[in-house]
Amino acid sequence: MATYIETVHSREAWIGMNEAGKRSSGSRLWTGGVAAIALFAAVLGGCGKSEPNTGADGASASSKQGESGKSGEPMEITWMVRTNTGTLPDNSYAQKYIEDNFNVKLKVTSIGYDDYQQKQKILLSSGTVPDVFYAASPADLKKFQSMGILAEVPKETIQQSAPGIFAGINKYAASSWYIPNVNGKNYGLPTYYYSGQFASRAVWRTDLLQKAGIAKIPDTLEELEAAFAALKKIGVTGMTSRGNSEFAAFLQIFGAYGIMPTQWMLKDGKVVNGATQPEAKQALTLLADWYKKGYIDPEFVTGKDTQQKVLDGKVAMFDYVGADTFPSWVDALKKANPSATLEMAPPPKGPGGRSTWAWGLTGNSWVFGKQLEKQPEKLKKILQIFDTLQNDESKYVGMFWGVKGTHWDYIDPAKGVAGGLKYLPPYTDSNERDKLGLDSSYANLFVQQPNPAIADKYYDQELLKVQKQGNYPQTGMFGKADAVPDAGKYWSDLIKLKVETYAKIVSGMQPVSSFDDFVKQWNDLGGTALEKNANELYQQLKIDNK
Repeated sequence: MATYIETVHSREAWIGMNEAGKRSSGSRLWTGGVAAIALFAAVLGGCGKSEPNTGADGASASSKQGESGKSGEPMEITWMVRTNTGTLPDNSYAQKYIEDNFNVKLKVTSIGYDDYQQKQKILLSSGTVPDVFYAASPADLKKFQSMGILAEVPKETIQQSAPGIFAGINKYAASSWYIPNVNGKNYGLPTYYYSGQFASRAVWRTDLLQKAGIAKIPDTLEELEAAFAALKKIGVTGMTSRGNSEFAAFLQIFGAYGIMPTQWMLKDGKVVNGATQPEAKQALTLLADWYKKGYIDPEFVTGKDTQQKVLDGKVAMFDYVGADTFPSWVDALKKANPSATLEMAPPPKGPGGRSTWAWGLTGNSWVFGKQLEKQPEKLKKILQIFDTLQNDESKYVGMFWGVKGTHWDYIDPAKGVAGGLKYLPPYTDSNERDKLGLDSSYANLFVQQPNPAIADKYYDQELLKVQKQGNYPQTGMFGKADAVPDAGKYWSDLIKLKVETYAKIVSGMQPVSSFDDFVKQWNDLGGTALEKNANELYQQLKIDNK
């Protein structure tokens, strides 16, 4: 089994960013210098210089359509954006870029990330409905549709006016069509979640394994148990996990049984939820046994101090670390214990194969005010703008990176794009980019995310190679569990029940046999209703996420 070892420890700052643009520790992007990650033979080939061109996989001539008609009065478009930090200045770089390239005039409303959903609902409820705005969750979209403020956007309209996006979504994230679907009708333009395709890994203190007499990182559940037993003999706990998480609790162990609790999945032609399946009970049986034997951190249920316990040598393995955040773990360990070693590895193999939770490429949706149903030319124009900025590479660079020499430059001018891009001061500071309406190479306040083929090209190439090695993602049927109708009524109670019951079973507070009672409670609390909704949703679109 391949493992991945961080061997170079000096690096530039990492800038975290999630699917919608908010920076977080869960998803990182290197913005300065070539990533110093040596993971076995992670050396990239190819040194020819390349420049931005005008097309991505699945793109079309929509860029020409979007730029047509530059003569005449600009079309006015009201556009609501979600920023990372606060209010976007008037006439920001990104706003002007759209206006100048598409002969439009934007009236922009910007809301900070933390307040976005609450303030957005207040504005929309007051009758202020912009032409373009972002629905930050499937539940929000369904709420807006029930309020009668969303324009229906038939998929045929998207195919005609945004053919690059239509083809890209179908190729990379077909389950995204479930998000704006309400009763078989489409009410939005799906987005991508680029980093969602990369699954988490396990991190191991390999020096502790060696001390316990284990020569290599365990590759199967059986090897894992043997290693835990050996570690216990030297006073080290085998593993810890985020037991308070709806999805991250022991996710690699469940993956070894071919199941991901709370994900919707197709089984024997029927959509079911992984939380209630027999395979989940099998995984819980093993985990309860490991806990009883002292192989699992007794404080796992809190989900706290997971990194520190590994760094301190109290625990040998943690099961939820991204390849993008792994270097920060190595840095912290080297400062605390220079002789210690830390490696990253794929999930273990079990009776159900090898996998771990991933969100997938499915994002949320841009939605459009009801008034656009009576303004088809404006809707067409907006779709063309999105299509061009996501699929035309030269326009992507201008919209996502800015101006060469002002906002960014090549890391290695001789290699061009192949050598990577870097932001220039002061735009190495994400707050400064936010003021421009930019964010990172694969997110933008006005656009969200580009065609994944373009994102791949401009993503840090060494990090991308690491992300794709040993990547065993398991994604849910609909991309997001709450894409199911009526999830807003039941989902929070079901998640609470799942987290509490699973933790009690693993820790021995409840017997494994209580899983059967849990399934009944789940169904009574709304699980049966949601499963019915999930199957109806699947029948409407018949898109299998696998």
